[in-house]
Amino acid sequence: MPEFDRNLLNDIRITFNYVLKNKAKIARASIDTQLQYQFLDEEQFIEESIEIKKGASPKALSIETLIDEPLHRQIVVNPTDVTPLAAHSETSQNYILPLVAKHIQRKEHLLTSSSFFPNPSSVNHLLKRLHVDYSEHQNKSALILMLAFLTGNSVNEWLYIQSKRAKKLNNRQKLIYKNDQFFLNSHFNVFENRNFEYSDNLLNQTIYLDIPIPNLFIEDLRKMDSVSFDDIQQYLRKLRQELLIPKLSVVKVSSLLHHTVLAKTGNKQLADLITGIDANQSSSVSYCHQNIPRLHAQYIDILKSLCADVASTYESCVPSLPDSITHFGSRKAPKPQVITEIFAVLKFNIFSQAEDDLIAIYNHYNIWMWHILLLFTAARPVAEFPGFLKNFNLKRQILMVSDKEVGGRNGFGRLIPLCSFLVEEIKKFLKFLEYFSIQIAMNYPLLNDVIQQIETSKLPLLGIIQNNKWTPLRPSTVKDLYPELGLAHENWHRHTARAFLTHKFSEPEILALFGHELMQQEAAHPFSSLSLSQFSKIADVLEQMKTYFKITGVEAHVITQ
Repeated sequence: MPEFDRNLLNDIRITFNYVLKNKAKIARASIDTQLQYQFLDEEQFIEESIEIKKGASPKALSIETLIDEPLHRQIVVNPTDVTPLAAHSETSQNYILPLVAKHIQRKEHLLTSSSFFPNPSSVNHLLKRLHVDYSEHQNKSALILMLAFLTGNSVNEWLYIQSKRAKKLNNRQKLIYKNDQFFLNSHFNVFENRNFEYSDNLLNQTIYLDIPIPNLFIEDLRKMDSVSFDDIQQYLRKLRQELLIPKLSVVKVSSLLHHTVLAKTGNKQLADLITGIDANQSSSVSYCHQNIPRLHAQYIDILKSLCADVASTYESCVPSLPDSITHFGSRKAPKPQVITEIFAVLKFNIFSQAEDDLIAIYNHYNIWMWHILLLFTAARPVAEFPGFLKNFNLKRQILMVSDKEVGGRNGFGRLIPLCSFLVEEIKKFLKFLEYFSIQIAMNYPLLNDVIQQIETSKLPLLGIIQNNKWTPLRPSTVKDLYPELGLAHENWHRHTARAFLTHKFSEPEILALFGHELMQQEAAHPFSSLSLSQFSKIADVLEQMKTYFKITGVEAHVITQ
């Protein structure tokens, strides 16, 4: 071979070997895993890619585990979908990244529970399958699981009800038969008010909630051959394989209705009531006022969204029964007429005092302010409520109240919107304090100093003067001053406000007003997904209580003339 040809081949071989030794390596991730994509928003602007291991068993559980505990999240968003300015501005793009991160954080705060729960379509398929196996194949295991699903009670409790003599499912719930219809009767202990002398003047009429159950279900439950817990487990194993729901269990079946109601309505109180959750485990149930026919209608609507056949069975087997008792819930809220009379008496006591008895006028005015502030803010009646004057921002119409701590009221507390009526009454009260301070300056110099400390937020806003000594208001003091009103429960204002707000505003804002938010979801908290602008709108609804309860403000100018 000529020398030129040999040298040329050697050069080519060197180049060829270099390319072979430095070829691109194939990443193992592309062999062992595959990518799946999901959108984090309804508009499908934010896309997340997830690596799923091939051959993982079960596949659904692998996906849920990765979603719950992601190692490295890969999220793609086009900045121009957020704002067109991002196409030509690097500064705008830098602003968009933290904005999108906050948006994703808010979306994920709205999740109602762990993603290990079946998705809505799986829940629908499960209920339909249970109904088909029961109605067409006379499968009693399917019937018991369906009853556990529809009521939230455990499978063991429904296994016990197979006996015709059995009626009680647990200490609080029992099966009753009235007006030719079966009902699941739930007793809510927290609503009881047995020793209250004037029970006829309370708003809600019962602490028992009856959820109708088709007679056919109970008759078949007791007529068909008995099944055991092992039979239920065997049937569940079959459902897990056929419906591809890997984590389906007897416990999960009984919790699916609560999960579904919460996901569809966002109303935790409704979910707790329908499934009979014990109030000791649910702060949302503590303050409750519900119309029973409306509650039944909501229950049927939820069943319609899950399975039309089950809902039609309920509608055909459960007649609309007239009942004299229509309102259910807490037995601590007075009727509207009683509230009107209470505030009329409180206001009358201010103007019925002698003109020169300014201390008596001051005391009664403070008591009136105590009650009006509690009703229109739905705050807890704690000592030294509502705190200091500096806690009010009358221009922005907000109050920072510390009503969760047992001790002092010096914490930052939580934010409560103030309605216009309340802002106006506070301004009039402050003018009265100025007038009161001037009038008593000569005769009571020590009390004059107290008023100045109130105005400079060194003492709480509300208090009473007894034996020439000023003391801040507390629930026991207010109760002792007006025993004739018969207000046995200090927090009747909160029960009244909750009853008024029900169905007038969305549930998250009501829970925020009552201080029943989830952790880190308090209004103005850095991680809260609660919109302050939306939350502040609840003040407009609170304002309506003035007209509804026929409450009028104090004509302070009459006192200060």
